[in-house]
Amino acid sequence: MSSPERLVATSLPAAELSDEDVAALSGHETVLIIEEDAGVRGDLEEMLGQFGYNALPARNWVEGVDLFKRHTRLVNLVMLNIMVPEMVWVK
Repeated sequence: MSSPERLVATSLPAAELSDEDVAALSGHETVLIIEEDAGVRGDLEEMLGQFGYNALPARNWVEGVDLFKRHTRLVNLVMLNIMVPEMVWVK
């Protein structure tokens, strides 16, 4: 995993989490991650996996939309970088 400043998961280092904290953060849901940066995407996959979540990674917005369409019933949450170059946002 890369440096802690790249991730914002909790304000406590993992070594300071109590069993109750870990249980509260744990889950089994599927999270679709749409992130262009392979390092960030990998860090998120690893972190979510450590807490029991299933990660469904997408390298870009187009791939993310395709994965969401194909796995809609499995996806419980979508994490994405809103600064996606492929998207044209309408004001």
